[in-house]
Amino acid sequence: VELHAYHQQKALRKFCKENNIAITAYSPLASPGAKAHFQAKYNYSSDKFPDLLGHPIVKKIAESHNKTTSQILLRHLVQENVIVIPKSASPERIKLNIDIYNFELTPDELNELDELDRAAEGRIFTFLFFKG
Repeated sequence: VELHAYHQQKALRKFCKENNIAITAYSPLASPGAKAHFQAKYNYSSDKFPDLLGHPIVKKIAESHNKTTSQILLRHLVQENVIVIPKSASPERIKLNIDIYNFELTPDELNELDELDRAAEGRIFTFLFFKG
């Protein structure tokens, strides 16, 4: 399911936890490449695609751990027992995306990231481009 700091799917995650269902997040970094793609192909407003990787809270936490913002966002979900499948075509980024198991976010940092949730407003993939 689409799941990232702006669209945390809290009710669905609660249901899955209560029913012992593993949940896998696609777009765990809020699809930074989607903005240009949807704007060029479907003329969507770029306002629909906020920059989660550049969010000041995410950047602050990344600096405190000497990690990238991507690593912080992935670690946040992994620490919440969510399986993540980030996309990357870059071998360097793939290595960085794996390097999230040598640190932990504090409870305060987890709370800060949890507060970024925009619920349904945070969804990026509405599939409005499908006609019908």
